[in-house]
Amino acid sequence: MSISYLLRRSGIFLALVRLPFRIMKRIGNKINTWWWKLHVLRLGRNSLVEMGVSIENPRQVAVGENCLICRDATLVSETIDGNLCLEDRVQINRGVKIDHTGGVLIREHSLISEGATIYSHTHGTDPHSIPKGIPKTIGPKVWIGAHALIMENCSSIGEGSVVAAASVVTKSIDPHVVVAGNPARVIRRLGND
Repeated sequence: MSISYLLRRSGIFLALVRLPFRIMKRIGNKINTWWWKLHVLRLGRNSLVEMGVSIENPRQVAVGENCLICRDATLVSETIDGNLCLEDRVQINRGVKIDHTGGVLIREHSLISEGATIYSHTHGTDPHSIPKGIPKTIGPKVWIGAHALIMENCSSIGEGSVVAAASVVTKSIDPHVVVAGNPARVIRRLGND
């Protein structure tokens, strides 16, 4: 066996190769966060906005403390009036799309998993009409699963609720429940921890 084979097999080689890339990524994320701090309405202490995040109308976006917005997340609004407020310790994972045309409030300690989409406006039956905003509140300690779709008619998701992966939420959700399916239905009630 060669020395290089042993190094690769043990992981040391890969660690040495990946280290510069991880350092550059960390530096890039810090620079990106600093850049967005200059452009959004508010970016709280210890929050991180990774490279590759897209924010339209950044002056309508407020981010609390200790938040994480992962790469490839998209925060959009079809009007200049739609506000987005992330309270403290909110995590927006990779590939999430949040439409805040109607105004979206995401309360503290909530997590939106990879690929989830949240809409806060409708065009009715005419796709060329002016968008009608519908305000949306996502309660504290909510977990929205991967690739879930939160439609505009859902005006609120109650505290401590869980939206299962790939669910389509078409109406408001009570606190402390698990919903799943298309359309999403309550499949379990949770304790009020």
